[in-house]
Amino acid sequence: MLGKKIRTGALVAILAGGASIAAASPAMAEGDWQSKITNALTGFKSRSWQDSHTDKAATRTVLTTCTETWSTPKPVGSVTLNLFNEKGLFPDQNMGAKTSNCGTFNWGEMQRSDRYYFTLSKVANHDSGVKLTAKSVKQYF
Repeated sequence: MLGKKIRTGALVAILAGGASIAAASPAMAEGDWQSKITNALTGFKSRSWQDSHTDKAATRTVLTTCTETWSTPKPVGSVTLNLFNEKGLFPDQNMGAKTSNCGTFNWGEMQRSDRYYFTLSKVANHDSGVKLTAKSVKQYF
């Protein structure tokens, strides 16, 4: 009888522990992709992606290990990205600009299923003449 109580107690402890681990897990994004940017000038356009709006995940772009190049590479001062909603035959809709010193650009949850992309609009607060390199680009949607 004592052995059965121990096994039952152990099972309850394992199930309770598993439930707390599951509850602590972050919500997963619908999709993501990874790439890099090398010596891009303003106007650079990322690849596009389909956000089918099947979750509540925010659309986030994360740039890491960024440098800006005028004549020699140096750490980036700031980067401004614009998110666009592709509209096919109509002009694409600008969903807003975000500025960061190479890090996370968060546009929040997209409210409809559609295709999206970002463009590089400023590097080091300049809209031309400065090249951006980001060793890692991670797009979450």
